[in-house]
Amino acid sequence: MIWWAAAGAAADVTNGEPATQFGESGYFRMTLQSALAPVAINRMHNWNLRLETPSGDPVSGANVTVTGGMPDHDHGLPTAPRATGTVNDGQYLIEGVKFHMNGRWELTIGVETATQSDAATFVFEL
Repeated sequence: MIWWAAAGAAADVTNGEPATQFGESGYFRMTLQSALAPVAINRMHNWNLRLETPSGDPVSGANVTVTGGMPDHDHGLPTAPRATGTVNDGQYLIEGVKFHMNGRWELTIGVETATQSDAATFVFEL
């Protein structure tokens, strides 16, 4: 699997590497990592999200949304993943992720706090 972030450094999550990038507005640094390595087709699994300020302070209590799909095929995800809670300070568990075919996928993480909102899209190839 090849990973790249729309505005971040490349990472190979096949080997357990996290992908990190800043949100489009620059309010948050997001690090996304699959709990399943390697990611398999047609298997439900979870992801971990580390949410920080640009200076590295953890962000807790945020509303996190997950959307995505295959833009080249003009369809969304086959499931409705959601952030189910905070694992630790600034760490969120995303459950219900599934990919049903090979190709280019996108996961968009939306973050909203009482004062700021931002989003980052992570792009990868299965």
